[in-house]
Amino acid sequence: MDTLTPHQQLTQAIGELPIEILPELANFIEYLRFKVNFPHEHVTKAQNKSGSAFLLGIAGLGASDEDDTGRRNFS
Repeated sequence: MDTLTPHQQLTQAIGELPIEILPELANFIEYLRFKVNFPHEHVTKAQNKSGSAFLLGIAGLGASDEDDTGRRNFS
């Protein structure tokens, strides 16, 4: 019978990962911490259910007032 707490199970799993993957794990943990603390007042239920909608929302993609956002030559 496995008597480890969830915290102990995570600690054990992290200890078994190769050291090269730890920066990626740290980034994912930071993402989860941000997600937990993100102010949900202005996020719709659809955005909460869809990870890509959430990421697009925080990136501000599609929020431009410009009609034409194509490449332009400014020379």
